[in-house]
Amino acid sequence: SLVRRASLLYSAASEMSLIPLNFGSATNTAFKLRDMGLNIETIAADSTLTSILVNFGLWGLIILFIIYVYPLYASLITNDKKGISFTVFFLLASTTMMIFEFFPVNFLLAITFSNILVKNNCMHNLSSKDTTK
Repeated sequence: SLVRRASLLYSAASEMSLIPLNFGSATNTAFKLRDMGLNIETIAADSTLTSILVNFGLWGLIILFIIYVYPLYASLITNDKKGISFTVFFLLASTTMMIFEFFPVNFLLAITFSNILVKNNCMHNLSSKDTTK
């Protein structure tokens, strides 16, 4: 499974462009529509990283890394072990499943990352008020 996913990711990276022409073809919805009889191109992504590369291109991959790296950075700055754990978990899970199409996980991702950012922003504001006194 790992070799298959790695080859799919390599294939998507080698055909990557800034704005892809095959938007939406690496989603579960595309497979459902194809099974219903529509003549559309489908690509089995098997991971969030590959899906983002195929569907959104380089710009999508950059945005995805910002979504993952900023909460990790904020958690590292404030030494928030829970935030670090959740961020690393989602980053690793993104290599083996399509997180944005996996129902409770996609909501958990948004709630967790927003919680990390709000908590770290509050901690940053408190520490900046302490230094101004």
